[in-house]
Amino acid sequence: MNPYSIEKTPSDVLELLAQKVKLLRKERKMSQAELARRSKVSLGSYKRFETTGHISLDSLLRIAFILGWYPIENIGGATCSYQRLTFLIF
Repeated sequence: MNPYSIEKTPSDVLELLAQKVKLLRKERKMSQAELARRSKVSLGSYKRFETTGHISLDSLLRIAFILGWYPIENIGGATCSYQRLTFLIF
């Protein structure tokens, strides 16, 4: 039984996220080394992410920005929203 009472466990979501990022990387014809270099994430950390789904939030955001997920700031206010990351997870 799933202790989180949701369809996907956190581990499932991490694996799916890593698979989707890998797919996006390949669609953009980028090597692991190139994405790691451009996002300033060590190659070892990036490879581990693709294999296990484990990565720091900071590194994930760096990678997401390189893949085209970036903040959209509200110039008139202090709020900042982000393009939806749903395409990576679902």
